Amino acid sequence: RSTRRENSDGGNGGLVMTANREGQDPDVPVDIAVPEVTEASADDSSYEKSEINENEYRKIFKSGADLGLGELVLINSENSYKFPDISALLVNMAANMQDKTYKLSYNTHQVQKAVMEPFNNMLNDFYRIYSTRDVTVVSSLVSYAEQNEMYKAPADPSLIMNDTQLSPGYSEHHSGYAVDFKLVSDSGKISEFDGTGNFKWLVDNCYKYGFIIRYPEGKEEVTGVKACPSHFRYVGVPHSYIMHDIPLCDNFLRLIPCLHAS
Repeated sequence: RSTRRENSDGGNGGLVMTANREGQDPDVPVDIAVPEVTEASADDSSYEKSEINENEYRKIFKSGADLGLGELVLINSENSYKFPDISALLVNMAANMQDKTYKLSYNTHQVQKAVMEPFNNMLNDFYRIYSTRDVTVVSSLVSYAEQNEMYKAPADPSLIMNDTQLSPGYSEHHSGYAVDFKLVSDSGKISEFDGTGNFKWLVDNCYKYGFIIRYPEGKEEVTGVKACPSHFRYVGVPHSYIMHDIPLCDNFLRLIPCLHAS
């Protein structure tokens, strides 16, 4: 169960979750104050949360069928992607890149349109702070056929080690809401994106732009996937704030049932 803010001009704002904590009245909402995503800086003071006017929100209800649609689509070993027709929602990343503050391994990378602006904002802000454009998108939208071609059965089915071990139909990349990074220097040196050094800023701040680290360290038993700091999943604001801030729903797999309970 969640609530959506209606702007005065009739546009939609974000969602505020109503979660059921143990021992808590299930009808009492958990209010998450979410600021406007503004130009980032090394100082987090600009991201202090402000109070929410509850009168600007209305409740909406999601059914189990909605698990296969939208920014909160759940894709894991138990929930395959339903492959709705999203062709009209896709954009080419090369054509929509701003300021060339990051790189693309191919000019054919595609993501959902909703991902593009916050993604550009995040990488532009990172560049303004650290003046490096080594971050390189190496995976974005992947079709069933492409996943089938690269698939290699895992030695241990209980722990997926990388994207190639995800069965066709069970990769987040099918949705157009996920991107993977590597680091490619201007001289051409390639290295893994491990979320350390200056690049830790992206891991620590991606939620402010609507992204989460889908497979975080220490959650392997829950996700079934080896920790992967290079895999960024777009869920939108304020859901990314909720996943970052609330221990009750401290990972994607626990949050989704909370948001979609009808």
